[in-house]
Amino acid sequence: MQSLLNVIFPPTCLLCRSQVTTPRGFCPDCHRSMVFLSAPACSLCGAELLANPMGSNTLLECDDCMRTARPWDWGTALLAYEGSGRRAVLAFKHGNRADLAATFGPLLAKQLEGSCSKHMAVVPIPMHFTRFRRRHYNPAAELGRHIAKSLDRPFMSQALKKVTSTPPMNGLGREARFKAVAGSLKVRAKYAHKIAGRDVLLIDDVLTSGATLAAATECLKASGVRRVGVCVLARAHKNDYLPANLSFGDR
Repeated sequence: MQSLLNVIFPPTCLLCRSQVTTPRGFCPDCHRSMVFLSAPACSLCGAELLANPMGSNTLLECDDCMRTARPWDWGTALLAYEGSGRRAVLAFKHGNRADLAATFGPLLAKQLEGSCSKHMAVVPIPMHFTRFRRRHYNPAAELGRHIAKSLDRPFMSQALKKVTSTPPMNGLGREARFKAVAGSLKVRAKYAHKIAGRDVLLIDDVLTSGATLAAATECLKASGVRRVGVCVLARAHKNDYLPANLSFGDR
């Protein structure tokens, strides 16, 4: 039946809609310009590193994570926020392409194999209801749902709540981003006992400054979460405007 459907309705690239041989895939041109991050990579954000002079088993941090204290324990990313990867992320976030989660979620899950503890809960970064009303779906939650299913881990889509609406982050400097998200997240009371003492995999679509992920991690750890891992679809280019002496407590 699937073969017959492929003849009648040939599969097309998820981005440019040119014809492809495999359903839910990308054409050679789009795939070629999609930068998948690989080892050696930063152990906190997934940014690809040029080399690992300390040996393949040594955990390394990129210059951005060395300058910026991260409250989470480890992190990974699938794509660099450039080329067709950037186009895919923008379509996913702003172009009503929730269907892309069905492709990227399992890819992220495969990358996470071996990193997640047995009872780790999957928790997405929440979206304020006013923004959700405009977009009709939360990209982080769509990714998280597919990741949790692939890894057979509990999915707690409502564990975190966005209590205040934050302004668009585009064009904001690092410090402004951290100020914008301060106090904007909390753990829902009915989930506090469910996450206390366990590990959490925190899901978001893009990591830029890490402000939102840091605020969410603080909330989770204040509620008794043991360890927090961060998983994002894409890692944006590192910014250069963070003062070298800025610590996490200064934000």
